[in-house]
Amino acid sequence: MTSVKAIVFETKGNEQNNSLSMNQVWDKLIDGGMKTAMTNEKCNYFNDIVPHKSATFICEKEQLEDVKYWISYCGSSISKKLEMPDGKLVLRADYQCW
Repeated sequence: MTSVKAIVFETKGNEQNNSLSMNQVWDKLIDGGMKTAMTNEKCNYFNDIVPHKSATFICEKEQLEDVKYWISYCGSSISKKLEMPDGKLVLRADYQCW
């Protein structure tokens, strides 16, 4: 019988002390979420077409750590970051689990 050793990777923070839910981050902006554009849609913040398996999010600076947690929880990582004149942050996340 072969034994199996589990390897656990932790991200900073966890769901219990996160002030945002996954839906608050991953839902489209029009539905109350933070996602402004996704695959093959025009992104007005980065002035491009969102690449395959990527999405653009907008959040307040104070929400950054919580948003980063949910982005990494869903297998993505941040590839671009832009600070808007009103202080909000725009993030491009790319899916990493191919």
